[in-house]
Amino acid sequence: MYSNIEQAVADVVALRQEVILSNVLTAYIRVAGFSDWSADALIAFERALDKHPDSGERLEFVSVELVAELRQSYWYQMLGGVEGGEAKCSSCPCCGIMALVDQMVGSHRYAEEITQITEYAPVKPKKPKTGRTKKRRLMRKAIAFDPYGPSTSASSM
Repeated sequence: MYSNIEQAVADVVALRQEVILSNVLTAYIRVAGFSDWSADALIAFERALDKHPDSGERLEFVSVELVAELRQSYWYQMLGGVEGGEAKCSSCPCCGIMALVDQMVGSHRYAEEITQITEYAPVKPKKPKTGRTKKRRLMRKAIAFDPYGPSTSASSM
């Protein structure tokens, strides 16, 4: 079963239009059931792009590579990449968001130092847990009970 983003790409290809972001976004809004361009439609489109697998995972659909290219171009434009520049978008390995590679390196440049510091941090031994002692109850002496004895005995009452 095709997802909405795959159906939108298939519609654009069937109409023999160029597979660019504006054409696919218009087709996606129509396929997903949105009435007009709204913030909800744009958010749904972004989520559909992010949820769609990379081109290496599902090769049986032709639209997989097209959606991967659309995702790259969309996030490149949204994150302020310059057309004709050498910067590329990629998902961040620690938080999973799409970002320009140059921005990721700049924001996570101290990640190696932090991991080195935490590697050599002293490990405190854990204390064994001690359970609470339960209060002992006084037990009464058991009274001999005879089921066939007289009903007036003290043990049957």
